[in-house]
Parts: sequence; structure tokens; C-alpha cells
Amino acid sequence: MIPTCLVMTGGRGERFGNPCKFLEEVCGERILSRLLHQLREVCYQVLVALSPHTLSCAGEICGEVLCIALPGIGYAEDLSLVLPALKKPTLVVAADLVTTSRTLLEFTEVSTKLSGSGIGVVTAVTQGNYGEEPVGLALFFKDGGTWVNVRLSGGLRDVDTRNDLEAVNRAC
Repeated sequence: MIPTCLVMTGGRGERFGNPCKFLEEVCGERILSRLLHQLREVCYQVLVALSPHTLSCAGEICGEVLCIALPGIGYAEDLSLVLPALKKPTLVVAADLVTTSRTLLEFTEVSTKLSGSGIGVVTAVTQGNYGEEPVGLALFFKDGGTWVNVRLSGGLRDVDTRNDLEAVNRAC
């Protein structure tokens, strides 16, 4: 099992029209609730990172898991503030990622094998409109070092827009 999972929930949700899009339902369950359940199968500790953009919708979430507040500057900037303090390896997941437990396990297994060759960070990518695109899933083995992308066969969907949400729900 991975020592720490960090769920990044601090975005503005501009493309979606709501920063609390992780509370939307997919297949009859809230995106974040579904994700937290899956992460508990692969991580000892699950943390949720919030920002001023998402604090208003975090009440019930913070009753379930440890929540931390970040400034909401941007995904990479906020992540760089908290990541050095977390025990490695750390699995970082965007709160709008819809996936399966099987895919998370596959990603962590492949990533762990790669870490033996000195890789510091492994990022999941899928085929998008403009080539390979990151989907908000990365495993950090150390702060810094070599970065590699792993293309997964499927089981990952980044919900950035309402159209993305509709497509995921149609696939249920």
C-alpha cells in the first residue's frame, strides 16, 4: 500500500462552471466520495487539499478525512507547497478524476516497478485530442528527479466540463 494519497480539490472549476464539481454525481455517487472509497484501498492515509475556492463545499468531506487548506494559486503551485511535507511515495489525484479501483492498482504497480530505475515521479496520461494528456494522477517517489509518463489503457476520465460529466454518466 502507498503511505499517502493527496486529493487536490482546490481548483476554480472555470470550464465546468462550479469549483465544487467533485460533488457532482457519477453513476449515482458523488465523484469525490467514489474516489475516496477507491483510494482507501491503495493508501494508508488519504488527505484532501482545499483552497478558498472550495472551502465552502467541504464540510462533510472534512468529517471523513483529514483536510488541509492551500492558497488556491494553481494546481502545480499548491502541490509544490504541500508535497515536500508528505511521506513518500505519495499518490496525488485530482478530485475530478473518475476511475476504477483496478486502474488505480494497475497504475501504482506499474509506477512502483519504474521507481526501481531511479524514476522520481510517474504521471498517468491518456490519448486526448492533442496527443497524450495528463489526467490528474501521479505517484511521487521523491521530491524532484526524473519524470516519466505512463499511458494507461483506459479506466480514467478527467471531468473538466459538463460534457465530460455527461459522457461519464452515459458510460455507467
